[in-house]
Amino acid sequence: MSVPSRAYDLDLPRYRAAQARARLVSALTDLLSAMERRDLGGVWRVLDAASATRSIPAAVREEALVIARLPARSFRAPVRLYEFLEQLRQLGDEPLEWDDPEQLHLGMAADAGAPAWRTTAPRTR
Repeated sequence: MSVPSRAYDLDLPRYRAAQARARLVSALTDLLSAMERRDLGGVWRVLDAASATRSIPAAVREEALVIARLPARSFRAPVRLYEFLEQLRQLGDEPLEWDDPEQLHLGMAADAGAPAWRTTAPRTR
């Protein structure tokens, strides 16, 4: 049995984060579906899952219960749920890529000609 010449690296933390995010998005999609149907039992089934209690913010859970209790003809949008989904999309597990690494440089070092603020202990008299 030969070992392949090129081994594949798996970034386990990134993989696990992507899997957790996919499960959360799936739960939020199920929650949205139950909210649109005004199915209070369906909303409770999603919210009763242990992962939902830890992962879904309280404001989103409260909004889901309120909307599920509304009459079918009401037109209230699940704004907090949509905001949370957008945050998940924006905060994905992709690394930040910068064209110019100098953009991240803050330049906090003291210049030779400039006074060094609070770099030395204050004098006591």
